[in-house]
Amino acid sequence: MSRYRGLVSHLSKRQPCHHRWLSNGSAHIDNSTGAANDSTVAPSQVLRYALSGDPETHTTTLRKTTRSKINDDLALILAKRKLDRRDPHGRLISLPGGARVPTELQNVSDLQELKLWFEQFIVAGFSPMSELDVSLKDALVRCEKSSSSLEILSVLTTVISRHKDTDVSIPKSVIDAGLYYAVQSFSVPAFRYHLASYRGKLDVRTTKELTQGLLRTLRTVRFADPGYDTRPILELVADTTGPGSTFLTVAQFGEGTYAPFIELLCELGASKAHEVMWDKLVEQIVEIQRSSKILTSAMVDDAYRSVVIFFKFGMTDYAMACMDFMSKTVTDMSPSLDLATELAAFLNENGLEVPAMVEEPIQKALSQALEQQDSASTENTDLGNDMADFSTVRSLLARINDNGTSVSASKIADLIDALNDCAGLAIPLFIESFENYDIEYAWSPQWIPGVSDSSRISFSLHDSQTLGLLRAQIASRGIIVHSDRSRNLVQLGHLVRREFYSGASQESTPWTKTGYLVVFDRLSAEYLIIYMGEDIAIIDPEYRAHPEQSPVTGYEQHSFIGPLSHVAMPTSVQDLDRDISGVITPVKNAASRYVLDLDPGVNLQP
Repeated sequence: MSRYRGLVSHLSKRQPCHHRWLSNGSAHIDNSTGAANDSTVAPSQVLRYALSGDPETHTTTLRKTTRSKINDDLALILAKRKLDRRDPHGRLISLPGGARVPTELQNVSDLQELKLWFEQFIVAGFSPMSELDVSLKDALVRCEKSSSSLEILSVLTTVISRHKDTDVSIPKSVIDAGLYYAVQSFSVPAFRYHLASYRGKLDVRTTKELTQGLLRTLRTVRFADPGYDTRPILELVADTTGPGSTFLTVAQFGEGTYAPFIELLCELGASKAHEVMWDKLVEQIVEIQRSSKILTSAMVDDAYRSVVIFFKFGMTDYAMACMDFMSKTVTDMSPSLDLATELAAFLNENGLEVPAMVEEPIQKALSQALEQQDSASTENTDLGNDMADFSTVRSLLARINDNGTSVSASKIADLIDALNDCAGLAIPLFIESFENYDIEYAWSPQWIPGVSDSSRISFSLHDSQTLGLLRAQIASRGIIVHSDRSRNLVQLGHLVRREFYSGASQESTPWTKTGYLVVFDRLSAEYLIIYMGEDIAIIDPEYRAHPEQSPVTGYEQHSFIGPLSHVAMPTSVQDLDRDISGVITPVKNAASRYVLDLDPGVNLQP
């Protein structure tokens, strides 16, 4: 039997429940100039190398080395360290031609490296718990730049399965991550599997993250398919009659988690579970009042936010009963201004009396606003062609906030009218400073209806006018993943820039486009900046590709803004010269690039 066949036989007889250790530098036998002397590989790569001479996971029709060379290499490896010998430092075997694999989780940059990292440590029987707790979440976020949630979930599921097969304790951080990516991929079987793997209770922070993830993905799915059947997910979230675990049975609640979970239950169509959650919230409020603990404003807001949710879903009588309880039980604390305003709007709409506890923060805010109005002077600023009152910006933002999340085509049309009213303005957003010059970035409000012949919106207004709604989706291995971190957007115009040079003249260049669009997320009600690059031709009839002889090579992603970022819109004239770091917040789990097309608008109504 040849040596490489002997190695295959040896590996097949290994008992996976034992702690195995593989060594690195001592087994390296390729001294050629091109060899990576610090390269390391996992056990599976040893087997691949023995079979093909190629330690990588891809297939190839050409062997990298001869059979004789493979035999010699493996003979030296086995002579230097046996595969079943434990190394207390967890060092790894190194093979010729193997790409270097990070030995620290904080250095993992993509899913392939994460697979090999897990093979090296977790599957070998060594679980660096502290490193997993600290670095796993960030490593997974880096993997999201180029991989879908389903691909990441596949790796995590494999790791958990291997632990189960070997009867080794599964690290909690790995199970939490499995649940998160099962939620983000909206996979019922995966969600069920990872719930079944969980032992004990989720912490409050993880409960909140999973609830928000379910809400976000559910809304995205139903936005594209209003008739989506939510019953299978509801069963896994709150059906306590079945034998298996549910999200409700493993979740742990604290301030800020009750209202989102109640909202999730209502959106899933629960008939009674939302009332069970309200009772849990009431029980905690009463318990805090009876003890020496202090009832926080966050807990009070949790309760009033739940009341708003009940109103939203048409449960008027139940909402009134819950609000009456809060008014009588918590007599010294009112809801926050935003909640009080929203709650008062529902009550007025239904012809119901607004309680004093709800009215108080509204009246206080109105009094403060009147005082400021009396003492303030008119705020003017240069927004483009002429001097404009900043109230123009306030009005534009208010109309976007009021109509941007609507599924009514007429309300989207009102938003479009607001953009047209401000066409030609340049609203300063932030400044980026350098040694000899500054770059000012501004939002140029503009309705861009979308003109691509290959990608037209299906819903139209007033003959041929389209709404110009956008859909941003991630693509993994060339395949679009429809619900995974996708965004439904209203485009609001271009992000433009100009340079200011130092000196007395303060010369500046003309405004130029950047390849970025300012957009409004129709689900999360967030202002975003998204990179389109040359794909801007999909929606911009004025776009012309740069000729080859042009000194301008084209658009590039900004190193800080990246592919997708939150943008804090100005609230006053004082906000028009802010530094970029105070305005832009990159979206943490953004893909490296988005595929954008025109939203078909399947859920739009007149």
